[in-house]
Amino acid sequence: MKIVPVMICLILILSGCDKLYSPEQSQKIILENEGQSYKVMLVYDKNLNEVILQINNSNIPILNDVSEEQIFNPQPSDEYTFQLSTNGNKIMVGSTYAFTNKYGSTSWINCFEYKDDQIKKIWSSDDILHHKFAVNSFTEESQTLEISMGQDLRRIILSDEETELWLDYVKFHQDGAQSLPELFFVINPAFTFYDYNNDGIEELITKTIISFEGCPISRAYFSAYQFSTDDIKQIEGWFRGTYPSIEQLDSLS
Repeated sequence: MKIVPVMICLILILSGCDKLYSPEQSQKIILENEGQSYKVMLVYDKNLNEVILQINNSNIPILNDVSEEQIFNPQPSDEYTFQLSTNGNKIMVGSTYAFTNKYGSTSWINCFEYKDDQIKKIWSSDDILHHKFAVNSFTEESQTLEISMGQDLRRIILSDEETELWLDYVKFHQDGAQSLPELFFVINPAFTFYDYNNDGIEELITKTIISFEGCPISRAYFSAYQFSTDDIKQIEGWFRGTYPSIEQLDSLS
């Protein structure tokens, strides 16, 4: 099944028990679950300042502390936008906050399951931010770092300047009898949907900024996820420079 994200330009406003509808709500999409169809909507609760995912009689918060102006009358550097996709009884909600910082934006992607009239979160792009990864080795001749990421090995090729920074850092830590720095994920600034492997199905592509503890070296790391009726799972990950045509997509730049 091809996953088609829907841009949510205007969200329902809840004020007490009143709902204000608009023509843009024709964009809400249908969830197929066990032979039945349900409307899937993003809702804004004015009283709680929350964006909510609503299906039938069930709902779950997506974002907290969001002002009405940031959605309906935003400034270019203070704006929330959303994307919504479904596959079977699975729902994916992507949220992006555009603001002025060194990364330009922050994104959150959450995947939910709708079953027995209940919405349950089953995956979040923020999960990766809690992981740290070890540096296995550094080859000075090729200026290459080798990093263990789960069961896979990833490589980062450093520039001349970064190589000097790395060698200085390693020397400092070896003198202090400390271990090499760990790599950790800092922020998810962007995501998109793109058929990166030409299989006719759009995958979720996320961009994550990685850094090293105490070392001024950072990189963009990209992940491709398969969003199926069963679950969402990572099928590939790579550092910037591996697939330039994907990395340079406007939605990821």
